[in-house]
Amino acid sequence: MDEETERLIRQRAHALWENDGRPEGRENEYRRRAAEEIMNQSAAGEEDPLAAVDDEAPGALASQISR
Repeated sequence: MDEETERLIRQRAHALWENDGRPEGRENEYRRRAAEEIMNQSAAGEEDPLAAVDDEAPGALASQISR
């Protein structure tokens, strides 16, 4: 994993941890959640992973799912 991705994961994990009230002993959970979010963003090619879906015509996603 490149340095930029690692930095983004660390930042996101920290933000998730702070939003949850800074609980102790759950570092791995926050890192996993952050990595999953960052990887999903990268896979969608969008900053917001749902932005790619927002551009679809109504019903297009449902037809893709039913295939």
